[in-house]
Amino acid sequence: FLSDFGKLQKLQTLDVSSNDIVGSIPPNVGSMTNLKYFHVDNNMMSGPIPEDLSLLPLQSLVLNDNEFSGRFPRELCASNVSNLEVDCNEVVCTCCGD
Repeated sequence: FLSDFGKLQKLQTLDVSSNDIVGSIPPNVGSMTNLKYFHVDNNMMSGPIPEDLSLLPLQSLVLNDNEFSGRFPRELCASNVSNLEVDCNEVVCTCCGD
């Protein structure tokens, strides 16, 4: 489902919150070069959070209430994301203030 969104390079907002989406964030999400708002909270998504998200001009990144695993990309901690929501009890992240 989300793999097709990588082709939408002019898309600025993607909010698929609360849609029972299963799967992972596709690696081609980094090709969405104008994406500012990426909200996938309250789904059943899993897997790692792609480092390529840090390449995007994101202002808001909302990933909580999913089953993501692994390490939270350090590059995202240093990015200009002003609204960052992630479950730090599910992923290992150093920018959550732990």
